[in-house]
Amino acid sequence: MTKNKQSRKRNLSASDSELNTTEHENKKSKNTQEQFNNAYVADCDNLNDLDLKSLVISLSLELKSAVSTLSKQMTDLEYRLEQKISQKLMIAVDTKIENEFSNVRQEIKSEIDTMKNSLNSAEKSYASVVKNPKQTNTEDYEKGKILLLKCSQ
Repeated sequence: MTKNKQSRKRNLSASDSELNTTEHENKKSKNTQEQFNNAYVADCDNLNDLDLKSLVISLSLELKSAVSTLSKQMTDLEYRLEQKISQKLMIAVDTKIENEFSNVRQEIKSEIDTMKNSLNSAEKSYASVVKNPKQTNTEDYEKGKILLLKCSQ
């Protein structure tokens, strides 16, 4: 157990030293940053109005250039987006129209087939009537003849 405690203490002390090193580096970087800021403020105190104006003008020109570039990129993105949306919309409309035409074609074809079947059955029944005159039709014809003869006398 003593070995475990000692190794644990060694591990803790090693991690503590790493933390101390990191803190020391952070303090160094903070000090360096503070020194830079102090030097910048000192330089700013030495600037005259003309220098400030030229800095503001150059900053505004750079900002204008950045805004112009951003605006152009946004316009390009909008155009490409419009093109993609138009293309997808056109494909969707074409697909819908093609499906509707297909449905209409199928309906018309089925109605034409139904009409053909009706005409074929009507032709068959007419042909059978012509080939085999019914007895009732002949009898009616004979009765009609007899009536005409009686009426004419």
